[in-house]
Amino acid sequence: MRLGTAAAAASTLVIAGCGAVGNLINDGDDSAQPRPAKVVILVPQHGQLAGSGDAVTDAVTAVLDGLSVPRWSIEVERRDDGGQGAAATAAAEDVAADNDVIAVIGGLSAGAVRAAQPVLDRAGIPFISPGDVAPEHTRGPDPAAPQRPYETYFRVAVPGGDPMAHAAEYAITGLGATTVTAIHDGRLDEAAAFARHARQLGASVVPVDVEADIAGRVEAAGEAGVSAIYVGGDAEFAAGVVRAVRRARLDAVVVGGDELRTDGFLRAAGAAASGTVSVAAPTLSPSTYIHAAAHDAAAVVAGALERCLPPVHDRASAARRGCISEVGGTSLEGMTGTLSFDAFGERPGSLPEAFVVADGAWRPVGTL
Repeated sequence: MRLGTAAAAASTLVIAGCGAVGNLINDGDDSAQPRPAKVVILVPQHGQLAGSGDAVTDAVTAVLDGLSVPRWSIEVERRDDGGQGAAATAAAEDVAADNDVIAVIGGLSAGAVRAAQPVLDRAGIPFISPGDVAPEHTRGPDPAAPQRPYETYFRVAVPGGDPMAHAAEYAITGLGATTVTAIHDGRLDEAAAFARHARQLGASVVPVDVEADIAGRVEAAGEAGVSAIYVGGDAEFAAGVVRAVRRARLDAVVVGGDELRTDGFLRAAGAAASGTVSVAAPTLSPSTYIHAAAHDAAAVVAGALERCLPPVHDRASAARRGCISEVGGTSLEGMTGTLSFDAFGERPGSLPEAFVVADGAWRPVGTL
């Protein structure tokens, strides 16, 4: 996360006046001055995440420096969010009280995001995070009933995580399995990771004899009452497992990682593949590339400002509502991939997704 170069350490620092404050806009009124519209970089300036704050500052100013919107002067200003808690709330309140602020880029810690979200939302300020990866910040506290908490909040970062954790979560939380096992072709580390996450979620994990053949392992799993089996292996091995499960008439769902979701598995397993689940990890760039994510957050803001700052407004605060819509309608190619937002303010494909075999093809189940 420490990818940037050092930035000035002042608690409030005007980085750039992009759009040439003081230059006259020749629109028939040579006395008209450009109106200020500030993009605030709300990041820590001290502590462990200060280096990431520098990286965000470098990336955002590189994108917005020189942005020209008729009748407006786009200014970039860095402010210290204090990291979290009361300091972040106070910083967000100061930002919200400034009628020249049109957008905020920041939120590098969960505490800072949670503190700033309600404040900026009440002010109607678009808030885009290049570093936040907590699902509850965009989908609410209940994974089973996702609901967007704040319509002004968006994130360009991509959650990472252990693929085995996603598979275990789907098996235990999604399928309601209470007893599980792993059948693999020698992938001990992978099976151990799945078992560890399954236990953490409250499931019982049944060990199987790795020296036994596939049929013997499936039989042992059935005798133990498992309702979900994680399979680790190539397409042929996985196909052998699902065929054995069907022959044993075992009432258990076979779950695998994204390696399972191939046409080769469908061909090898045939009709036995029906109901098999593959949990696929995100394919976008990891969120740890904070500079690239900040660059893309700034690109989102730049594109929105070009469309949402019409000449009829005297203050930036009057254009905020339109800017929220423009951010939500983003569609462009960034350094971390395609940039667009779904109904939750997330990037489509940025969360693990489950697929199930139905009618001989992989069909999406939904995001986790």
